[in-house]
Amino acid sequence: MKTVMNAIQDVSPTVGDAGWLAADLQQDTTWIVQISEADRARLMAGLAHASCLAKPLLDYRKEDFASGDALAPIRRALDQAQHGRGAALVKGLPREGVSEEDFRLLTWGIGLHLGVARPQDKATRQACRDFDEAQAGAMGMRMPA
Repeated sequence: MKTVMNAIQDVSPTVGDAGWLAADLQQDTTWIVQISEADRARLMAGLAHASCLAKPLLDYRKEDFASGDALAPIRRALDQAQHGRGAALVKGLPREGVSEEDFRLLTWGIGLHLGVARPQDKATRQACRDFDEAQAGAMGMRMPA
């Protein structure tokens, strides 16, 4: 039975945008996305609306976070990570003067717009590990201990 590490070693070199070296990322910074002041303001307005709803985190839906076009640069970063270089950096999310709780809600709302938001706690990590092990087993591999 192959291990995950053996399978990784069998992979061919990556070509195209995803076949980068650190020097490539230093020269071409298109993988870095900056949130504008206007988009930060729209994100904060969406957060203010969602905060007023005072729901438990798991009860929020993407409709609760009305941020207009503010998510466009974040969507570009996601596209870059999924279909381009395989990596992206988002800079400029509103953080100054935002409580931990509000920042958690903001990032949760962004996650709801981009896919399936999942809490990152001990139970979720274990569920993800169980899923990964099941996927590896389906491919005839085993996860390293």
